[in-house]
Amino acid sequence: MEGSIVGEVLGHTAILMGDEVANEIIAQLGVVSELGEVKDQCKLTLHGGIELDTVRTHVEAVYGTPLDSIPPNIRPSLPPLNDRLAKLLSDGTRSDVQLVLDSPITTPSTLPLHRFVLAVRIPYFTALLTSTFADSTSPTIHLDSTIITPETMHLILQYAYTSTITFPCPLQIDTLILLYSGADYLGMTNLCTYTITQIYTLSHDLSCACTSCILLLPSIASFARSRNLPCLETDCRFVMVKAWDRCIPQRGFAELDLEVREEVILGILEKVTVGGVLEMLKQCRIVEKKVEGVTVSWGNTVRSIVTRVQDRVNELIMERFPSVCRADVEFRRCCENQHWGADLVEEVLGVALKGLNEGNAVEVLLAVMDILKRVESMGTDGGDTPLVRAKRECVEFVARKWWSIQQRGLFRDLSDELLVEIAAGIKLDPDTLRNGLDTQPAASGLIRGAETRTKLRPMINILSPEPTTDTAPS
Repeated sequence: MEGSIVGEVLGHTAILMGDEVANEIIAQLGVVSELGEVKDQCKLTLHGGIELDTVRTHVEAVYGTPLDSIPPNIRPSLPPLNDRLAKLLSDGTRSDVQLVLDSPITTPSTLPLHRFVLAVRIPYFTALLTSTFADSTSPTIHLDSTIITPETMHLILQYAYTSTITFPCPLQIDTLILLYSGADYLGMTNLCTYTITQIYTLSHDLSCACTSCILLLPSIASFARSRNLPCLETDCRFVMVKAWDRCIPQRGFAELDLEVREEVILGILEKVTVGGVLEMLKQCRIVEKKVEGVTVSWGNTVRSIVTRVQDRVNELIMERFPSVCRADVEFRRCCENQHWGADLVEEVLGVALKGLNEGNAVEVLLAVMDILKRVESMGTDGGDTPLVRAKRECVEFVARKWWSIQQRGLFRDLSDELLVEIAAGIKLDPDTLRNGLDTQPAASGLIRGAETRTKLRPMINILSPEPTTDTAPS
């Protein structure tokens, strides 16, 4: 037989057993011209206790005919090796071991397989078949089908025999999760990596927020956490935070592992910035609308998440309303439009007014006035708009708290026009508000003090600032 036959056998050995084993054969045999010389000269014990005779036997099984009868000139026309290995798996030709998947419920599944392939391609069986236990020589190997289902085992064996898998169509995420679990149990790290690649492919590389991907995210996130796959989990969490208004209102997300869900929520809260307040409020409304009427527990979970987001948005508005007015382009456009988004504008302004205090009232008033001026410059006459009402409430609040605000020197930031409007409400001279005690007090020496918790404003003698029971006109 031609020496090329030996090379072909070694080539198949490299495919089935790895280059290292094939190179070891070449190194020990040297240059040989016939496979018969290989048989007669030595009995090499290879990986998994497989002798070279076994290599020849299985290669002949792949070809379906003895190697001696295959003329060199027709070998290139043989079907691809993967096709022949797939046929070997499907019809069980020359099988020498039975794999039984035991089930406590259904009839056990029995698969005729080849000890040589199992020992070479699947680490679990490598250890089993080369051990000193009775199972290493038993014609039957048992596995629990609750660990690896028959469907999953079929995919694993496809990969073991051909290094490829033909998945069912349409491919489901549960199929890939079960495949990874089975491959991990059998120690097939390459198949685990291949499965992760398929998960990324199925979910469009976790880079989009289409409807099909959104539905996959909770399952992928749970799987990644349970299998300690931080990169996959991080990528999944990124998409869920990015498209939270589409991902949150579904049962799968609400029933996620608590730690995973909390990390996503924290990511959403970090998205709340002064430049995106209006957008976040819109997304909150979208989520609320989607779970409207859902009375089961997962609906309540979603609503509680929305509440947390709204609370964070409201907190930011109350703390940094002037910054919101400057940074949130959409909010300014809604204010200037007077109609589109008016309900959202009113909501933001209402939250800002709830957060008024002596320290920020003047700043909030100036922010409202700045937007009003832009609206007026556009020639828009909106009448009693939310902005106009917000300005009025700010002026009234500043007038009530004028004493505390004056002590902070904040009236110096206001225009003469605003000072006149505020002073008129408390019957004081505008200069008294701006300059404080630098201005000569009224002849009586009495001014109205800051509002107390009981909503009263006691009269105070500026020259001797002790509360008095005297009253003064409002």
